[in-house]
Amino acid sequence: DRTRMRRAAAAGLGLWLLMGIVLFSHMARLHPRYVEGFTPAVAAVLGIGAAWAASPKGRAQLIVLLVALLASVYYAERLLYGTPVEWWFVLVGAIGAGVLAALARSELLGARARALAAPAGVMVMMLVCFSAVPLATDSTSIETHVTDAGYVGALPSEEQRLVSDYVRANARGAKYELAAESATQIGSLIVQDGRPILVLTTYAGRVFTTVPELQRLIAQGKVRYALLGSSCHHAAVTGVEGNPACSVPAVWIREHGTDVSHAAGLKHSGTLWLLPGAAP
Repeated sequence: DRTRMRRAAAAGLGLWLLMGIVLFSHMARLHPRYVEGFTPAVAAVLGIGAAWAASPKGRAQLIVLLVALLASVYYAERLLYGTPVEWWFVLVGAIGAGVLAALARSELLGARARALAAPAGVMVMMLVCFSAVPLATDSTSIETHVTDAGYVGALPSEEQRLVSDYVRANARGAKYELAAESATQIGSLIVQDGRPILVLTTYAGRVFTTVPELQRLIAQGKVRYALLGSSCHHAAVTGVEGNPACSVPAVWIREHGTDVSHAAGLKHSGTLWLLPGAAP
């Protein structure tokens, strides 16, 4: 029964790990947080494999250990694009683990010394080898305030201030602060001003507010401005799937609206627009 359970656990972890590697390797947009879906499998396989490879018994363990250490040193060099400080920790850990594993199988040391060399000493050096790059990455992420969730909907602070000041000063009682190119474009502005936003497109650039609907709201004085954060590089093409900038309402605004980006103090043109039909 114990053997069957071990085989079942190994098969389950192996399948979990393989699925994660295959599926996430073919994702068009792989955000770091996505890989949490198979992080437990990685941790389990690493821990179990390291404990098995650190055993001083058997030639198979030694061969697997040396191959894994060499692969880690090579992969770290490719991953870091060179040999910075972190890579040297990987190299030292690999050499230390290999030497201790060899000494644990040598008659030159006493039984007590061999027991200290492996598995305890080998495990410590393996952790140094395998953890150097992840620890350095975590440390850098913490220091630079990097988030694995990205900054979806966050406008640059100065741009947000200028847009907010200009639109509020020229609102003329409009219900919507402005029309946004996509649903995830200006979350920080919504949080700051607490005013409703008219969304032009939803997920994958699908049109949410059609041009006739937008024209009706403009005529009723409910919306006056639009924020278009990107440009459409497909000349004379509208409705390009997956690109909110090329959606029908966004292209219509560029063709018929008035660019007031510089009037609002923005550096780049084509960002803030007075909607067609809205009073100047």
